[in-house]
Amino acid sequence: ERRYACATAAADGSYGSPLKRGQHHAHLQRRFVAALAQPTPGGSAADAATQEASRLAELKSTWSLITELREDRSAVVDRMGSAALHAEAAERYGVEVASYQTLISLMLSSQTKDTVTAETIYGLREHGLTVESISNTDDEALTDLISKVGFRNRKTDFIKRATEIIREEHLGRVPSTLPELLALPGVGPKMAIIYLEVVHDEVVGISVDTHVHRLSNALGWCATKTPEQTRKSLESWVP
Repeated sequence: ERRYACATAAADGSYGSPLKRGQHHAHLQRRFVAALAQPTPGGSAADAATQEASRLAELKSTWSLITELREDRSAVVDRMGSAALHAEAAERYGVEVASYQTLISLMLSSQTKDTVTAETIYGLREHGLTVESISNTDDEALTDLISKVGFRNRKTDFIKRATEIIREEHLGRVPSTLPELLALPGVGPKMAIIYLEVVHDEVVGISVDTHVHRLSNALGWCATKTPEQTRKSLESWVP
């Protein structure tokens, strides 16, 4: 039941109606509990390959549940997350500018709700959200523009420094490889992995924030103490 609760937490907000969500969750809970009740090999007599296959089967069962709970794509992140913001920007400004805006949205998103990040991005677009315009914006003005996000002063510094590197070392274009992205101030693995998937449709790893870290441990997918440890653990065995 705890694992089921974690799976539904991962899919929270997927249904517009609490009644619809409750009815569907009750149906899926019966399926989920039945799947977990299946015997799994254990102890020294169990073959390592069989154990691995069992673990992958359990992962797929849980992932299938989460996917089904999320099938209507009605959560806030579906409307205001980096993928949604990138699609809007690509249509309105073109791919190159959209790539930069997506990077900035990811840099702003840390410790900040999606609604606040999206609102801030909309305000930055009105100001001018390009490499050139942000390069020409002083720190105080940029901090005012992003005042609603968490750690705004640090993010101002990161954004200004990253923008200068993009302008001077990458001809005004956001780099497209993981090592180059990680070299930008304020950009860690979580942001870089999401960026490459959203902008370039390239999967290079598993993006782990505090929520994924907590849920992965609760589901028994890993036993780690930090999100970065969780990322490395998951990437070592998740297909």
